[in-house]
Amino acid sequence: ALIQSAEILAEKDLDSRVKITGIDLVDFFHPLKNPLMCLELLTKSINDYRPTQDFDLVTSVHGIHYIGDKLSIIAGAISWLTLDGLFLANIDPHNFCNENKTSLGRSIVAELKNQGINYNNKKHLIMCQGKKLINFPYQYIGASDLAGANYTGQAAINSYYRKI
Repeated sequence: ALIQSAEILAEKDLDSRVKITGIDLVDFFHPLKNPLMCLELLTKSINDYRPTQDFDLVTSVHGIHYIGDKLSIIAGAISWLTLDGLFLANIDPHNFCNENKTSLGRSIVAELKNQGINYNNKKHLIMCQGKKLINFPYQYIGASDLAGANYTGQAAINSYYRKI
């Protein structure tokens, strides 16, 4: 979708007014037909990403399912927004667990709401409008790739947290 969007902008001569940044851990980007000046594709861990500018829109379509420290990524992405920017991401609350391996799903959804992050249960979608500095009251203690399939039918990662 990022490449298609950049191609449309280039076709309409709008690519000098927009910058699109895409990040993928394993360089699974579709090959470019032509260089696109508005598109920057990075191969790196989102955990290591430190942007030098704020963004109007940050999205993660089914990407957070495969991250260990999901809360850190959510907080980081929201901190990358402009004052009126928008963050959208799919999450599955069932993949948040405590140190006893029981679900923290309801507690996480309540904490998201407490931090000004909306959650749509039907769409498994979180949304936050505007830059915020989020401090979740949870300490990340590890992850497991043995979670099995989530609501998408794909294997996911369980993230383990301790309430602080």
